Amino acid sequence: MSLTPLLHLDAERFDLALEHDVALGDQDQRHLLHALRLRPGAPLVLGDGLGRLADGELVARGVRITGPVARHPRPLREVHVVQALAKNKKVDEVVRACTELGAMAFTVVMSQRSPRKMSEHDRQRARTRWQQIAASAAAQSRRAWVPIVHPAVNLAAFVPDDGEVGVVAHHDVDEDLVTVGRRATGEHGTGRLWLAVGPEGGWSDADLTTLASAGGTPARLRTPVLRTEHAAAACCAVFAHL
Repeated sequence: MSLTPLLHLDAERFDLALEHDVALGDQDQRHLLHALRLRPGAPLVLGDGLGRLADGELVARGVRITGPVARHPRPLREVHVVQALAKNKKVDEVVRACTELGAMAFTVVMSQRSPRKMSEHDRQRARTRWQQIAASAAAQSRRAWVPIVHPAVNLAAFVPDDGEVGVVAHHDVDEDLVTVGRRATGEHGTGRLWLAVGPEGGWSDADLTTLASAGGTPARLRTPVLRTEHAAAACCAVFAHL
């Protein structure tokens, strides 16, 4: 039996769907009606991306909630991926894979070896695209929480969220990711981590100094050096099983 499709609405539209039919955006319409070929009456799971899920259905003018709302708590361990800007659509791959592996937030940073600097217009457009990718990946992986994509910033301007412990992926250090991750999350494996992954060519010495100033501890994976678009997902997989 196939899984019931999950669709995330924003919190305001989710509340509205408790009592009224809520219209679909163009992208959701294309996905449900054309890609999945659903018709009015088809069952759905609806979420707000903030931990609430409820049974719903597709109706002629959109969607509506038909069942009680279940509230899912935040994960015991939260990972904030700090990904250096990379070529082409590699950051898209990072957001998609890390969302499926449980990441709760993303910040794209422009480091010394990033291929280019982004204009304010480029940053806004890219953030919108990355947030849509995160929402789609969260639905695909049946997550009640959709990660937040923060605005892209220069590395020097990155400021960790309160309570986060920093880990910097780096190939040329002695301590491995498991050891550093366990020390950061404590005896019960809970807490909030920020994970910094460099661009093609890795972090420069100046970047590492900046990340250390932000509280980041360098750690290596117990594997050969990975491509930048694969490294963050590998680290998230490790953190998920600490």
